[in-house]
Amino acid sequence: MHDTNVHQCLREFWSEITNQRDLSGWEDYFLPTSPQQTNYDDCGVFMLKGIEVLSRGDTLDFNGQDIQNMRQRMYLELTRQKLLPLPTCP
Repeated sequence: MHDTNVHQCLREFWSEITNQRDLSGWEDYFLPTSPQQTNYDDCGVFMLKGIEVLSRGDTLDFNGQDIQNMRQRMYLELTRQKLLPLPTCP
């Protein structure tokens, strides 16, 4: 479910850390097809995975069933301080 209050909270946070007060040029954007977590534990993993996927120009096609693999991959990348290559499809 889409919570419009999130946009306002993000604007207030950004204004506070950057001292940028005029955010009138900002446009609220919500991607209705973005994967949604089904619990209260996986928000950080979903957020980081979404950022990674979008930064690579890929589609958001992961879900909660992938969470354990996503956690393991993130752990390896953080401990090795290096991004792993993307898996290839046969």
